[in-house]
Amino acid sequence: MRRYAIAARKVRHSEDHVSARAEIEELYGKTAEAVKNKDVDSIVSFLADDAMSEGLTGQVYNRQEWAADMKRDFSKVKHFDRAEYKLEKLTLKGDQAIVYVIEHFSGTLSDTADYPSKPFVTTMLARDVLHRAHGGWKVKHSETISDDIKAGDHHAVSSLHTL
Repeated sequence: MRRYAIAARKVRHSEDHVSARAEIEELYGKTAEAVKNKDVDSIVSFLADDAMSEGLTGQVYNRQEWAADMKRDFSKVKHFDRAEYKLEKLTLKGDQAIVYVIEHFSGTLSDTADYPSKPFVTTMLARDVLHRAHGGWKVKHSETISDDIKAGDHHAVSSLHTL
């Protein structure tokens, strides 16, 4: 009898993991659409109230600073051709998920006084910690692990960690 109870728990755990992964993939899909539309308010709605973002050089932003940083970055983008999030690894521990996600963005940067508009491609690897709340999954912490940016003829690669 005990063997069947253990097997039933494993099946429930597996079903929970599949369901959580689908919900989290949906969240990242909505985030990608919001990025394409440069809709910072929608992106911020996917963040926990106490969300934090950590960059490659150790700078840490709270939710409000993170939103301001997105607005600043989006103001430099004329339009996005592509915004995509690909889940590489997901570890589920109750109501917490640790996700390694590849973020890929491409589009055209806006004209500036110094430079004409130019295409850009950015690929980042991030480690996100999400928490399941009453309204669904929310990003609680995001850490950029590596960043590869190409804008016009300029190419920069930064990395602190590996998966």
